[in-house]
Amino acid sequence: MTIAFWDGRRLHAWDALGEEIPGQSDNPTQQDGDHHKKSGQTALPSWETFADQSFPDMLIWPIERLLSRPFSLPLAHPRFLDMDILGQELAGQAGIEPEEWWLLWRAAAVKNGVAGLVFGMPTTVQADLAADTAWQTCRVVAVDAWLRLQALTPENHTDDFAAFDADAEGLFMGVYHGGVWRGMRRINVTSSYTCGAAAKDAMRSVLAMGFEPDTMPVYGRLDATWQVELIPDVDWRGEVVESLPSRARATYLAASAADAGSVPNFRHGAWAVSGGWQKRLKPWRRTAALAAVLLLTILGGNFYRIHQLHAEQAEIQAGIEAAFHRGLPDEKVMLDPLGQLRKAAGGGAKSDAWFFLRQLQAVGRLKQKLKGLHIASMEYTGKDMQLSGTVPDLASVNRVRDTLSSILGHQVDVEDTELADKQVRFRIKWS
Repeated sequence: MTIAFWDGRRLHAWDALGEEIPGQSDNPTQQDGDHHKKSGQTALPSWETFADQSFPDMLIWPIERLLSRPFSLPLAHPRFLDMDILGQELAGQAGIEPEEWWLLWRAAAVKNGVAGLVFGMPTTVQADLAADTAWQTCRVVAVDAWLRLQALTPENHTDDFAAFDADAEGLFMGVYHGGVWRGMRRINVTSSYTCGAAAKDAMRSVLAMGFEPDTMPVYGRLDATWQVELIPDVDWRGEVVESLPSRARATYLAASAADAGSVPNFRHGAWAVSGGWQKRLKPWRRTAALAAVLLLTILGGNFYRIHQLHAEQAEIQAGIEAAFHRGLPDEKVMLDPLGQLRKAAGGGAKSDAWFFLRQLQAVGRLKQKLKGLHIASMEYTGKDMQLSGTVPDLASVNRVRDTLSSILGHQVDVEDTELADKQVRFRIKWS
């Protein structure tokens, strides 16, 4: 995973092997030690000096360039939180205009509601990042303070505690209480703002966040100087190192060890990164939509045709039953046509029964093939078959004759025709 860290003045980057990529993106208007800068006055980091490298997977943003506030709300569950609710809460706390901030938060259920920590990135910065090609594919935009302090937190911790993480340029601090982080802050050290002054400021900050020195342990990483100035009389459970890493190096180490899927990420909601399969699918969305419409049209046509065939089948069945009853008026119900025909023909007339059944089947096929054909009667004289009905015109009479002759395989003759009520009545005969 390629990682980039913007400290407010310089952009640092590491490749997937953990090697720092040469080159720095500088903004001379920003100063490392300017810890009193108003949130939001942040230049956009440029990837131009790393142009020959692949775009980063994670961008880490400095907390001093963000709005950071704890919150507590009377909600039943953290899932009810959204940017509108938190925007209104920050408007009351800090007097912000909610629409000017893109928010990120972490919260948990506590007594009487939910509590947690919210970070705000100016929407102008968020929009610039969203528009920049280098950052569009960046899956995670994280907060450095969260990564640094969370990395020093014991796994499966249940107690309340404070955390300090020092580096060569300054100090991160935070307080965890009641199952959530109640605050995080960064103090940068300069020649005019010494470690001793920063330590006093840091202690005031954690006390304001809810730190209780008599009951809460302290985790983290300090050197001997910070240890003397900061934690002489507390329950220190962290490590004291001989020399501190640079801010950028310490941040990279914390980020590379973190689970990217669980890191608080500014890229959520409308700014979330589409998954890989979604990116591959995007150029084909229009084609897929057209294919779906075509498929639905074909299926609709097939269903309609099936409906038509069912209707035709029912009509043919009704015609066959009508012809059956006309031929055998004494049979009230057509249950076993073959048996009923044999019975009507007598015990010695099996061949006639078979003959009539075959003619009945042939007429059924004729009815299926020719639209507009209505059968009036079908009679078997013992010598030949006679069929009466109506069709729309004289040409249709010839089609009835020729089609039935083709079905039967022998000659069919037209006995007579009569024009009546815009229909042609006919009678045909065959042996």
